Amino acid sequence: MLSGFIELSSGQIFSIKWKGYDEIIKLTLNELAGLSPKATSKNLINRLKSHIPPQGFNERYEMGWGFIDSLEHKTICRRLEVCSLCDDEQQLFWAAVERGYSKLLQSCDEYMHLQPQYVKDLLDFKTGTGLTN
Repeated sequence: MLSGFIELSSGQIFSIKWKGYDEIIKLTLNELAGLSPKATSKNLINRLKSHIPPQGFNERYEMGWGFIDSLEHKTICRRLEVCSLCDDEQQLFWAAVERGYSKLLQSCDEYMHLQPQYVKDLLDFKTGTGLTN
């Protein structure tokens, strides 16, 4: 069941299973560190981190479509609204996704356990060459 959603600036929504969603966010976080000065992307990094379970997460708080953040005492839905990011943050986000995709193609499982096709689908969706929901 599709349970992770990324809303694009066009209003279209890319959907994926929650584990794939989490891995795309982790991939993006990994790549943001190498793209720009940390101060520029700190807000984006914090925002993305809030969309995935924290390290040491207790699996009993997992619901698939979301999770309970026991530190914040709230439920987090797996929905990232890229359209709500400022222009600079959107550019950083997409640059990080593209850079991560390149690394996935080069080293695949050695880099991260995410199928490159999922990231390609997201990038295709962004450019309008993917399927619409």
